Amino acid sequence: MKKAVIITIGSELLRGIILDRNSKYLCDQLKKLGYDVVKTVSVGDDVNSIVREVRRAIEEADLVVTSGGLGPTEDDKTREGVAVALNKRLIMDHDLKSKIEKRVREFYSEKIPENISKQAEVIEGAEVLENTVGSAPGQLVRIGNKVVLILPGPPRELIPMFEAVKEKLRTENAFYERTMSFYGIPEAKLEEELKDILYSQKDVEIATMVDHVHGVKLRLTTGFEKREQLDRMMEKIMERLERYVYGFDDETMEQSVFKLLKRKNKKIAFAESCTGGLISSHLVNVPGSSEVFIGAVVVYSNDLKERILGVSRETLMKYGAVSEECVREMSEGLHRLTKADLCLSVSGIAGPTGGTPEKPVGTVFIDLYDGKSHYTKKEFFKGDRNVIRLKTSVNALNTVREYLIGFGE
Repeated sequence: MKKAVIITIGSELLRGIILDRNSKYLCDQLKKLGYDVVKTVSVGDDVNSIVREVRRAIEEADLVVTSGGLGPTEDDKTREGVAVALNKRLIMDHDLKSKIEKRVREFYSEKIPENISKQAEVIEGAEVLENTVGSAPGQLVRIGNKVVLILPGPPRELIPMFEAVKEKLRTENAFYERTMSFYGIPEAKLEEELKDILYSQKDVEIATMVDHVHGVKLRLTTGFEKREQLDRMMEKIMERLERYVYGFDDETMEQSVFKLLKRKNKKIAFAESCTGGLISSHLVNVPGSSEVFIGAVVVYSNDLKERILGVSRETLMKYGAVSEECVREMSEGLHRLTKADLCLSVSGIAGPTGGTPEKPVGTVFIDLYDGKSHYTKKEFFKGDRNVIRLKTSVNALNTVREYLIGFGE
């Protein structure tokens, strides 16, 4: 198996100012491509340190990946350090300089800073990698049968750049890995329901991971040449447990709900009490959410539940704000207010105080109303205040998902 070394560059990493998220992502991706990551190391913005680590890495590994230090400022030393380590020249690419200036001009109303041109310096013989998010391009340098891959530091720039280039790095030992995310079914029950499928193929490695907020993830791994076999397994799993599957690979609950709302041509609105806008925040994390999301009201107090959504005072006095009756009236009021196709309301006791023997901390009511019928649930979540709010938000979105795929009750 080929070996890889990851070098993260930036004094902010060494001082603990920023966290190194890139190494985790790169280790996972390189493993799938068939590399054994033998070392990850962080160095500061110092040419000598970069030169030393790159030369060591070239001796140890077939692939060296650097991240960070590609900006336009004086402390960005990666290009210089890698060039020296490889005994290569840095050459100004004027066409690339023009492209970078054009991109930067979109963000600067005044004169473009002169130091931007530093990002157009290319190591002799390198392939330039487009940065679709920022201004600093990456580079790929081949030294005999070895490769040095130079990537930017911000994950939002590094990830799409790596995704675009990774096929050039794939080895004969590459893995094919897929992940399925489940909600509403315990890990033990999941395995029991699927064991005849999961263990029918000895060449597929199975692993489950439990997240007490987001559910269970099932990871399936095999050799790249056997990917069709693994895909067929996933199809069989979907046929059996479609109700519980909300995502594939890195897909989140909110992304799943967004896609379903868009496919069904439905608009949604939220009335939030204990979650304080968290459900809305999840959905608007998804680009394009305005296509399906009308808006939300946060009605934390009983007074606002009455005045904005028309919840009757009698309901609040008799049943309380945390009740099936209250969330139903909240949804109906939200429907009158927004005319949304789907109106979802939540009210609960997030704690740490406010619980009673009948309604302890963690009690939550969720209601989904489509203008004709209600789908109402009572849930109980354990955890601290913010965990309860987070669990409520994910469960509420899953309520929408189940309704849209035909499992609403």
